[in-house]
Amino acid sequence: MKKECWNVPWLLAVITASMLIAAPRVDCSAEKPSDRVFAVHIASFQHFKGVESIITALQPLGKLPFYRKAEITGKGTWYRVYEGPYSTKAQAQAAALSLAKLMGREKYSIHALERGAERTSFEPASAVRKAKVTVADDSSKKSDLRAARQVAKETAAPDSPQNDSPGAAGTVDRTPSAAASKVLPGKAVQQESGAETAVLPEGTFGEALKNFAEERYGEALTQLNSLINDRSLGPTERERALRRLADSHYFLGMKGDSRHYMEAVDIYRLVLSTYPNAKEENAEALHRMGRSYENSKMYMEARREYARLLKLYPASPVAAETLFLKGRVSILLEQYNEAIDAFERYVKSYAGGAYAVDAHFLIGDCCSQLKKFDEADRWYQKALDKLPSIDNMPKDMLSKAAMYYSKLGRHDRSLEAYLRYVNLYPEDESNGTLFIQIAESFKILGKPTLALLMMNRVVEFRPDSPEAAKSAFMMASLGVKDPFCNLSDTFYPGIEPYRHPTDTFDRLIAGASSPAEREELIFKKGMVLREGKRYEEAFKAFSDMLAMAPRSSYAAEAKKQLVDCAEVLVPGLAATGDHLGIGNLYFKAAPHGLAESASAECLIVIAESLAALDLVTDVQSLLKHAAPGPREYRYAARVMLIESGLSLAKNDTMKAEELLNGILAHGREIDEKTRRQAQERLADLYHDRGRYAEALSIYADVIGRKEAETTARIYKKYADCLRALGHEPSALVYYKKAADRAGQAKSEAPKVLAAEAYEALGDCLYAKGNYRQATIMFEKSREYRGDDEDPWLLYNIGRGYLFSGDQAGGEKIFSSLKEKRPDEFWQNIIDYSAQTKAWNDRFGKYLQEG
Repeated sequence: MKKECWNVPWLLAVITASMLIAAPRVDCSAEKPSDRVFAVHIASFQHFKGVESIITALQPLGKLPFYRKAEITGKGTWYRVYEGPYSTKAQAQAAALSLAKLMGREKYSIHALERGAERTSFEPASAVRKAKVTVADDSSKKSDLRAARQVAKETAAPDSPQNDSPGAAGTVDRTPSAAASKVLPGKAVQQESGAETAVLPEGTFGEALKNFAEERYGEALTQLNSLINDRSLGPTERERALRRLADSHYFLGMKGDSRHYMEAVDIYRLVLSTYPNAKEENAEALHRMGRSYENSKMYMEARREYARLLKLYPASPVAAETLFLKGRVSILLEQYNEAIDAFERYVKSYAGGAYAVDAHFLIGDCCSQLKKFDEADRWYQKALDKLPSIDNMPKDMLSKAAMYYSKLGRHDRSLEAYLRYVNLYPEDESNGTLFIQIAESFKILGKPTLALLMMNRVVEFRPDSPEAAKSAFMMASLGVKDPFCNLSDTFYPGIEPYRHPTDTFDRLIAGASSPAEREELIFKKGMVLREGKRYEEAFKAFSDMLAMAPRSSYAAEAKKQLVDCAEVLVPGLAATGDHLGIGNLYFKAAPHGLAESASAECLIVIAESLAALDLVTDVQSLLKHAAPGPREYRYAARVMLIESGLSLAKNDTMKAEELLNGILAHGREIDEKTRRQAQERLADLYHDRGRYAEALSIYADVIGRKEAETTARIYKKYADCLRALGHEPSALVYYKKAADRAGQAKSEAPKVLAAEAYEALGDCLYAKGNYRQATIMFEKSREYRGDDEDPWLLYNIGRGYLFSGDQAGGEKIFSSLKEKRPDEFWQNIIDYSAQTKAWNDRFGKYLQEG
């Protein structure tokens, strides 16, 4: 606390004083009384309110002050306040020294007074009975604060205490206070002179100040709350009560209960508006307002109060620290140029200040953020130049030097400083953190085994500490990124997180102490997995975090990382034809801005998969975000291809044909894959609509390009067109290619295609009268169909057997068909085939002879 004189606001000294032991009173009863006594002169006032204030403040400290009124020529009436009396001057001088130490003064003077006239009694306004006020809840606190604001305005002292020097004279009050004839509360003691003496009251205010000075802020807060609406308090006591009330909230916030910060701010604001002239105290109030805002993460408000303090009170004792703090919150607001300005002002004005090295270093940080790397290096070096050599550094600077070297990328020097610190101070509580820093340096220097040994030491010797949890996370991260270290779990059991990183992440996340910590751990897990190229797990981590906390401080970066992972995963899934996988990924990432942020390539691939899943509405929505630029026709062609598929799904063949012809009109401007897909789709459209000549031309172009593998489906449809146009020999060739190609595949869809190709081969051979070969083709088709037997295929097989001369085989197939399809149609058509065969057997030779 700063020293104060009585001619400025002084109660800060009273707080300090309440922590000290008052000088013992000297028992003078054994000494022979003389005509004179001695008293310690404390202060003089021209206004009686000053007398009232100082006496009321000193009473809770065990002092018995009194005053004497004096008429001074040319100066008017003055009130002199004393403490005592003492029988000898030596006793008074001892008391003066004790009181000076108690009050933060250099010294007090000693006055000799006539015995019997040493006290003048009075009852100050504060002697009125104090009504106890209990603040029960937030609403009553607010009403009390409003009441306190009104009371403070009504009772604020117009004058500060004065001394009796002519230059210090203020407003002269020549009329003695009416209170001068009254006594202080408590039992009065009659003196020999007939004058009455005051008795020390049991004061809540004094107890509150004592509790505050001894850092019992909760008790002080309760007591001060009961005083803020008490109109019996003198103006000086009221001001100090309000300031200490705000300070109690502030220090409770600093002790960890952040709810008190805003209470402190409200009361500081009241104090500043009510008592605008108390410069040093108001500078401190502004400083603590700023700290309250900063610790509540209200950085804009903190910077505003810091700037206000620096403008109003540039010479305040707290101005230097405030200037540094203003720079620091500017960094938190990402206002790096403003931060640099504040720090440069600090190093210029306070070159030897407590924060000078930090200010140099933070300027370097800001320059780095602004990508002014040369300037950053210069400022970092200036910071290091201000430090002594590592061998001679004091303890507090040694750890800072290690951090600075690490920031500069000089990890060898950083490691040297950290290791020296740990060796010099092995029992220091901060060593857990330092071991982590050492491990980081080893890791950056490419020595992961030594990094693991450091982290193992933290986990082994401080297993339940926050540093152990951090070490476990670091080991798990190393296990993802560099899983090749050879350390035995038997000798180093603490490195288990390195062996099982995912389990470690999940364990730490499950044990998080708060939602905020859980969000941070999930986000960091995602980042580590992404750096380790484990994109699927990273995608899930970011997705889980965003689903759990969409408004987290990590949300924006998590969304970006989620999209980046999707950009990697989608092409891989598309290459394997995993449309369901792509659809699942899309629906997880869509709520977090995938459509707005992903590349056109990624969105088009997703749209293609959604189209394959018949999710038409989602495809249309996605294509709005994938709109290509005017020069990106390769993307535009793929969008048109997807849209043609949607049109075909709605049976709008005209629109589909228009889109497909539009794609092909651009020829080489589009990629080969898109061109081929457009050709195949257009040829299929013509094929299905019976426009075989147009389809045949396109299929021929597709089959003729050697750079692309022709599928069984293309061969089959090409053969269909040839057959429809009367080119059976060529059709037979391509049906055979389609059957062979499809028969080699293991999946079900090509097997069905093979069955269809063999059946078409049988039809062609049957039409040419090659019944035996036709039957063989029909039987192959039957093999590929398995249990899914087509009655027409069975009929053709039976008919083939009959016409190839295998009467028994034909009758067997027909009997089977009659059992499976006993309806009249199949009975009649089978009988018709038998009759046709019999007729051919009897009369066919005559037709051939004719």
